[in-house]
Amino acid sequence: RFRVGEAGRFLVIAIENEGPVIDPDTAETLFSSMVTRRPEGTGHQGHLGLGLYVARIIVDFHGGKIRASNLQGGRGVRIEVHLPRN
Repeated sequence: RFRVGEAGRFLVIAIENEGPVIDPDTAETLFSSMVTRRPEGTGHQGHLGLGLYVARIIVDFHGGKIRASNLQGGRGVRIEVHLPRN
């Protein structure tokens, strides 16, 4: 699910993905460089690698914020980007 809206002086872009949720113990590092979340024996499934870090760098460059949260009921994840409207 993809949504675009406004919140005050910010443009808000939200992407929701049903599936595995974010482990609260690792939520703070999701947007760091070279972070990976690969459960043992699953190969590349569950891999979060460099993509979220690149997203954070782009959002930071534009003066915005990016965050991730679990959807209600543990049914997936929401990534939300707030970019200033100039």
